[in-house]
Amino acid sequence: MSDLQIRRYLVGTACLIVLVLVYLFQREWFYSGFYDTGASSDKVPDFDPLYFFISKYARFLINDTMALGILWSLFYEKKYMNFAFAVFLVEAIVLMPFYITGVIWFWDSLRWFLSHLHRLVVNPFFMMLLIPAFYYQKNSSAR
Repeated sequence: MSDLQIRRYLVGTACLIVLVLVYLFQREWFYSGFYDTGASSDKVPDFDPLYFFISKYARFLINDTMALGILWSLFYEKKYMNFAFAVFLVEAIVLMPFYITGVIWFWDSLRWFLSHLHRLVVNPFFMMLLIPAFYYQKNSSAR
């Protein structure tokens, strides 16, 4: 095994461990008070939009950075990493502000949509979808 292969294996494993830890401790590490309304449909009275924004963006950045690390460890090619980074930028510049704005100002009317958008954007779903796409691309171009 070469040094690069060992480094890729270690980076991929470390990124996967961080993703699992973020998932397991999301309630303690990240602001989740907005969703902890119980049976009531009202927002939590002490909801802090700035703290919510910072917390969700931090979680997004950690999740997608770790997903980029996993993608790098699996597909060590510049073209794949450039595309993955472009997806990351679209999420960071377009989807996250849309999601955060929707939650802060339009939660009552868009609750169903925003809860699904949360799963797509804040969780590293789009990045993980790139794994089968890159695998297919790599195998179909090898023929």
